[in-house]
Amino acid sequence: MPPTATTVSTTVDTSYRKLGHKAFYILTIKKSTTAICFLVLEIVLLIVQSSGVLRSNPQINSLLGGAELIVFLIFLVAIIAGLLAGYFSYIAFRYRVDENGFLTERGTISKQETSLPFRQIQNVDIEQSMIYRMMGVCDLIILTAGHEDKQDAGKNESEIVLPALDITVAHDLRTHLLERANVQEVKPENQI
Repeated sequence: MPPTATTVSTTVDTSYRKLGHKAFYILTIKKSTTAICFLVLEIVLLIVQSSGVLRSNPQINSLLGGAELIVFLIFLVAIIAGLLAGYFSYIAFRYRVDENGFLTERGTISKQETSLPFRQIQNVDIEQSMIYRMMGVCDLIILTAGHEDKQDAGKNESEIVLPALDITVAHDLRTHLLERANVQEVKPENQI
């Protein structure tokens, strides 16, 4: 069972943190969308075969039975792959705040560590979809000053995204990062 999310303290903590148990479930569901499509297809095939519309043609009926089995096997493989991919996405993403900046670490086989000094942080945004609001999670987006590149035309900022972070942890982390980066936080009128 994945650990629960913890709040960000203002003291220096050099240990990496996980995204939280809700992120585990969301990442697993996102990685299992192919399996869900095959499940819907399997249900449609079962309805068509059980409705009796095609009982007069035994060849089509036997083809539907074979297709059901193939779709079910693909569904099983896709759901297992989705569960494993979601689990590995969850355990492979960690973050921490130390005295110098914000760090993320990704990957299980090849590790990628990103270090972001506080002075480079331009803004920290919180984004929530309707489903994220119902689950009490959000995406925390840390924006930094970017560079204009011909390949990245129109993209003038770099960003680090912490997916499906618990909303209270995200607000605490946002406040802490903005304070350390000396960026003024703008609050909506209903929160003043």
